[in-house]
Amino acid sequence: RPDGSVRHVEFSARAAIAPGLHLSVLHDVTEKVQAELELQTVNESLRQALEIQRGRAEQSEQRLLLALGEIPTVIWTQDAELRFTYLSHYRWGLRPEEVLGRTDVETWGTGAEELARIKRSVLATGRHVETELTVGFPEGERTVLISAGPLLDETGRPVGILGAATDVTLIRQAEREAAASKALLEQRIEEQTRELRVSERRLRELIEGVDAVIGRKLGDRSPMELSDRIRELLGREPEAILDFAAWEALVHPDDLPDCRTTWDGPEAAWTMEYRMLHADGHWVWVRDRSRRVARDDGDGSDLFFILSDVTAVREAEARREAAVQASERLYRGLIEGQQAVKTGRIGGRGQDQIEQAVCVHVGDGFGCAPRH
Repeated sequence: RPDGSVRHVEFSARAAIAPGLHLSVLHDVTEKVQAELELQTVNESLRQALEIQRGRAEQSEQRLLLALGEIPTVIWTQDAELRFTYLSHYRWGLRPEEVLGRTDVETWGTGAEELARIKRSVLATGRHVETELTVGFPEGERTVLISAGPLLDETGRPVGILGAATDVTLIRQAEREAAASKALLEQRIEEQTRELRVSERRLRELIEGVDAVIGRKLGDRSPMELSDRIRELLGREPEAILDFAAWEALVHPDDLPDCRTTWDGPEAAWTMEYRMLHADGHWVWVRDRSRRVARDDGDGSDLFFILSDVTAVREAEARREAAVQASERLYRGLIEGQQAVKTGRIGGRGQDQIEQAVCVHVGDGFGCAPRH
């Protein structure tokens, strides 16, 4: 055009429409061409967008399959005749030609009939089902958790199955091993408990057979524990003496200071004798053999002790000491009597006077009384 613009035209002509007359027509199709170009551009953009979406879908599917490959789950679909139409991936020795287009009975070994029955119930009821089965695969039997639901058409009628099978073989095996270990552990605990009871019974018989009180106090917060022999030793119940305050209240006042010095001292073990008050009011001499063991938990120390009755020993020692003293007095009386005879301090009745001198020193301990 004179203005420099370009127009698209469509030219048509017809010759000799009349003698010496020809016809030609020019039709401006610029807008039509522009519209076609725009349509081509739109189509190309749509094609590119579809390619991008297809690529993204393929990547998403690959990522999904990759993710599913990392977990023991297979997603599958079956048609109304329960023939497999899709598997997300193949594991447990499966191959596509052995699965696609085939039914469960034609594919699996163990558990196939039960699996088919469950899927038929899904088609019949339209309800989702979860169950656990042992299914025979080419690589061997696996325990799988089956989750299946219906595929519905636009009218809501079941036309197939969508499901997932998760391999829980290792989980169930671990659970069985854990249960077996637990049973074995419980058996061992029961055996050790029986052995402990036997040991406790034997120890109790041993403690009861010992002619002494066996006791302990574990830490500062626990009560004192005494064997039943405390009844024979002090005439008191074990439950009546639960702490050191109750124990000290029974110790003779003359012996208590020395006892406290030992108990509060640094020694880890000691043996000492002191008097304790019997329930009927008399004093009993006891020999206390104790050992103190420090605790790691900061709760003071553990005290273990054996308390035996030494009253008879103490009384025998007292009698022996009295006899020794009496013998010494007798000896001194004889010596002094002999000296009196030699010095002439005793007259004609010398023997009687010697005996009298002896009795003065000995007294009634040997069956004589001084004469006056």
